[in-house]
Amino acid sequence: MTTATIATTHSSNGTVASAQSYEPIPPAAEVIDHLHVHFAGKDEAQATTELAAEAGERQPVGSLLVGTYEGRLLAAGSLTSGRVVADPTPAGAAAAAVVRYRLAELARRGRTARKAGTPS
Repeated sequence: MTTATIATTHSSNGTVASAQSYEPIPPAAEVIDHLHVHFAGKDEAQATTELAAEAGERQPVGSLLVGTYEGRLLAAGSLTSGRVVADPTPAGAAAAAVVRYRLAELARRGRTARKAGTPS
């Protein structure tokens, strides 16, 4: 790990303060290389129920979009309500953000298609 030394100038008196050393920010504890976002299958119903219980949230209802990493369910979001539950970890929060983004993207596509006269 390298250390950066940065000299700072105080604008009040124009003098350079003594150099300060800063350690680089350590990498995140969990790195997700490939998050798989897909429509939930019937085989994921139990995992979704367990995820909601673990997160202390109500289970989202209707068709679900889920985020998994290495087969582990990290987040689930409802296509009808937009409600998202996630594993209470930094990886779960990251997966929930991606699921929310994809839900919003799908909603935008649906509105655009209807405006263009495409049957819903």
